[in-house]
Amino acid sequence: MNRLFCSLFAALALSFVLSALLFAQPSSGDKLIELIKREQAKNVKKSVGTDAYQCFTDNDLARFKDSGRSRKIVEGLKSDPQFKAVVDSLQKMSESERRSALAKARGTAQPTWAAMGYIDKDGKGQSEAGRLAQLEISERIVQTVEEMLGK
Repeated sequence: MNRLFCSLFAALALSFVLSALLFAQPSSGDKLIELIKREQAKNVKKSVGTDAYQCFTDNDLARFKDSGRSRKIVEGLKSDPQFKAVVDSLQKMSESERRSALAKARGTAQPTWAAMGYIDKDGKGQSEAGRLAQLEISERIVQTVEEMLGK
């Protein structure tokens, strides 16, 4: 009897955990942030040291801006099915939830080394120039979302 009870309890616990995992989907705002981080990683060099070949420099930032890179990123996203799905799901949110999600997404960027207090060799932080490029990407993407939503 005790063994049967333990088996039933284990099966019930396992089904509870599996159902929780299945229903724990990221929110639309989280999906937008993931998409922003993906574009930042593709377009802003990871910063792991202070030499020019190890970080996103002021010269990199100047080239980034001069080339209109953030504009090109959002032009590409407009035909991305994943981006369109995120915009559609944001449209279905309440106005206050959507405002909150967009405000959070707009500030998506890694912390600077100065804010962290050290240079992280694993790339968890970013140079000042790198952070500015990341913020330009997140701002441009959020502006595009707002335009597509008619805001």
